[in-house]
Amino acid sequence: MDQPIRVAIIGLPPLIRELVRDLIAGNEDMAIVERGDAADGVDVCIVGTEEDAVSLCDVPRMSRPPRVIGISSDGRRTTLCELRPVVSALGDLSPDELLDVIRGVPR
Repeated sequence: MDQPIRVAIIGLPPLIRELVRDLIAGNEDMAIVERGDAADGVDVCIVGTEEDAVSLCDVPRMSRPPRVIGISSDGRRTTLCELRPVVSALGDLSPDELLDVIRGVPR
């Protein structure tokens, strides 16, 4: 099996953080990375606000910048920021759609 997709979860409200952690934990092709390790080598960052997502898209010290998914505090809105830089509104995602966005990261 290939290396799992490394996912950092930053700044989400506790309930949404636990839902996302549980969703990712149920997938063998993904692994949660703790915040201290999130500076490099992360494929996807899931963050709590669109502002966090946009600021993470500007991290020049990363050797391979991650795909950044922003989730609103109510869990109803998501954005995708790829380091072209382009921010795409994703709208209301189901759990399966969120997993598809995480898996869509180039590796």
